[in-house]
Amino acid sequence: MSMVPSSIGTIGTPEYCQSTRPEDSKGKRCTPDLKAEYGAEPVLSSPAGNWVVMNYRVQAGRSGSAVIEISEGTRFIVRVTGKIGYEPRAGKTSKTKFKIGQYRGYMPFVDTIDVDSVRIGPQ
Repeated sequence: MSMVPSSIGTIGTPEYCQSTRPEDSKGKRCTPDLKAEYGAEPVLSSPAGNWVVMNYRVQAGRSGSAVIEISEGTRFIVRVTGKIGYEPRAGKTSKTKFKIGQYRGYMPFVDTIDVDSVRIGPQ
């Protein structure tokens, strides 16, 4: 699901929600079951020609107590809480997997990403 804040520096439910579930039709609108708290200056710095240190803390779960926290260095960007992730269908194994990388449109030049550390803990 992708979200857009209702306004910068606010706490509340994002006003725009779009499902990213494979079984949903592409671009299907949804009702977010999330709450977002934005930092005082949540707009990210430009990475063009600069190092940008990003920190992500992700604790998925459908119980409503899941959280995603994002910061740029020590500057708080956003904390999203609520139901994050999907429960597998009855009798099915979860297809959730961890992936990290640069996912963006085509760039006509070589680019790199350095990952200093990744830690995955038990649920």
